[in-house]
Amino acid sequence: MIAWEGPPSTFLQSEIDYSKAKYVIIPVPYDSTVFNMPGTRFGPREIIYQSRNIEGEAPVYTLNEIEVNRGDVKDTIRRVKDTVKQVLRDGKFPIIIGGEHSISIGAADAFDADVVIFDAHDDMKDEFEGCKYSHACTAKRISEHHNVYIIGARVGISHNINEVLKLIKGKKVYISIDMDVLDPSIAPGVGTPEPQGLTYTELLDMVKSIFEVSDVVGFDVVECNPLVESVRTPYIAARIVYSMIKLKEQII
Repeated sequence: MIAWEGPPSTFLQSEIDYSKAKYVIIPVPYDSTVFNMPGTRFGPREIIYQSRNIEGEAPVYTLNEIEVNRGDVKDTIRRVKDTVKQVLRDGKFPIIIGGEHSISIGAADAFDADVVIFDAHDDMKDEFEGCKYSHACTAKRISEHHNVYIIGARVGISHNINEVLKLIKGKKVYISIDMDVLDPSIAPGVGTPEPQGLTYTELLDMVKSIFEVSDVVGFDVVECNPLVESVRTPYIAARIVYSMIKLKEQII
């Protein structure tokens, strides 16, 4: 039985109380604007479930899944934003797990920060299939309120990591990672795969460099689709989340 068929668990099987946690996992099971292969709504549970295989600990608390509005993407985005803001008010570091990429619009808008997006696609469409909040419009919507830098895109605009590091040095930064930024040979369980992607090591090296030059205030990992592949990709996604927590721990 794969995880999304059973009850939700906690990231790293952590049993820490919310009051003592530094980091808060916010699962968002939403994929209503997906046009290719739906299934990313099952991503949060599978990523959290696969995290049990990571040998490590962190002061992380896992919230219950956000109650999304499958018929209203704007309302779902608002719910994500409100939840992230509450976590910030509680003095904790929010980590959002999706779900499709449109949820990052709400997450990013909870911050006054630059946004670095790792994605195989630039997601700069103004609208797609009549929807301005489609996951194909994520970067476009975020760019209306934030400086946005896209890394790893094979379709559309992509920025050079060294130039981005110069631009974000000393600033607050929110990081969004679409799992399709990785090569499909590494992470096949995504809805819109593109060849010639990043390796896991390349991605983590770039993320580490962002932590080193800026103040990372939150991040998300999205677009893991366990209906396509349900073990390797969600485990890698869980490992990315854990690695980023450890990077933040080293800095603070």
